Amino acid sequence: MELIENQASAKTPAHAVGPGSSLVRVLRTVEEVEELHAFWKSTHGTRDSDIEILLACCREETERRIPHVFVLYRNGEPVAMIIGSIKQKRLLFGVGYLRLF
Repeated sequence: MELIENQASAKTPAHAVGPGSSLVRVLRTVEEVEELHAFWKSTHGTRDSDIEILLACCREETERRIPHVFVLYRNGEPVAMIIGSIKQKRLLFGVGYLRLF
């Protein structure tokens, strides 16, 4: 596995995916996702894949959500991506009205 340094000096893991200069990066911060804004807007997505909605949810303090975006690069340019996020949420467990934890 090779490491790619972004502008903020944080190391982002990248995995080679085949011959040539193709690699996959996993973007895990709002700043890294914002760097991909122009490419993201050029793709045809749905309401659920809008970059503005994802970034707003990640910035909201009540929703502890972490972006998780896989980006395929060929010759240094992004060509495809898979968009997701990890949400930290407390799960309540109970039986009827009794809350166990």
